[in-house]
Amino acid sequence: MRRDESYKGHAIIAETSAIANRYGWSYQIDGGVMRESRDRPLRSERVVLGKAVAEAKAEIDRTLTEEEARAAVEELRNRGAVDTLLYLNTIRENRDLANEPEYRTRFNGYYGLRQRSQEFYHAFYAALLDAVNAPERATLAGLLQEIFNACRERHLVFCSKLLATSRDDAVVFDGNVAEYFGVTAGPLPPVNWVNVAIQRYNDVDTHIARFLTAPEWPRMRAMFDATFPQARHLPDIRKADLIIWAHVGLQRP
Repeated sequence: MRRDESYKGHAIIAETSAIANRYGWSYQIDGGVMRESRDRPLRSERVVLGKAVAEAKAEIDRTLTEEEARAAVEELRNRGAVDTLLYLNTIRENRDLANEPEYRTRFNGYYGLRQRSQEFYHAFYAALLDAVNAPERATLAGLLQEIFNACRERHLVFCSKLLATSRDDAVVFDGNVAEYFGVTAGPLPPVNWVNVAIQRYNDVDTHIARFLTAPEWPRMRAMFDATFPQARHLPDIRKADLIIWAHVGLQRP
């Protein structure tokens, strides 16, 4: 299998090899060519491998055009989304914000925590304060369970936003971003729900990591940094998350 663009060629080879190895096949890369190192697989196995190649190509090719990225960045600017995000993150330096009505109002509006029970808000902001006090110890699984224990509700989306507020290396599991990558964002099942939630979160995290390897990404990042110099310090995963979120939002009526 050859690709003119070395980035896509090697990415597809790596992606397909990982899938093929699960079936007991072994492949080696030689000058951008996938070579099988044992007997040819059976026809049914070749069908599976062919599907794996197609899926890998579709995954690697998933990106935004320059026009789409520019429109998404402009949408972020018009919404004031980046400045709001930076303000919400200042709770890391000012813990008292967790109990201030203005902060909670802006947080609830930005992250869609409207019309929840007082029990939920009490548990959520207590967990947020714990997370910003010790971000190195905060985990998604722990937050999911903490909120569930307090109000018997399963909240992957809200807990991911809580985690991302405590530190920048966490992605936000948002409905827009999940939709873009084809990851399920519906209600969590009653059984084994924490593991399901973590798997969904990890899937989005993996998709964003791949998105960042696209040759178009450096231009998107430069566009973001030029528009929001105050947010240049954000890691690429957060910038990509914001751009994709805005892009999907623009596609909706």
